[in-house]
Amino acid sequence: MNAPLVCGCNYHLKWQSHKAMRFVLKQIDGSRALLATRTTNKLFWVNTSDLIEITTPYNLRKKKEILKKQKDNDKINN
Repeated sequence: MNAPLVCGCNYHLKWQSHKAMRFVLKQIDGSRALLATRTTNKLFWVNTSDLIEITTPYNLRKKKEILKKQKDNDKINN
C-alpha cells in the first residue's frame, strides 16, 4: 500500500469474506492496525499490510478533510 494510512477512513481487508464490508481505521501501532466494524463498532487488530484503501469519492474526500485538520492542528501547536 503506497498511500498513507489515515485514522478515521474506511478500508477493506485482503482476506475479508464479505467484499462489501468496510472497516474504520482507529489506530496504527507499528505494523498493526486497529479497526472497528461500522455497524457494531467491534474492535480488532490486523496487519497494516492487509489493508486496502477504499477509493470512493466519499472516502477520498474524508481522507483529505482529516489530513487538512491534522495539518492545521500541527500549525497551531508549533
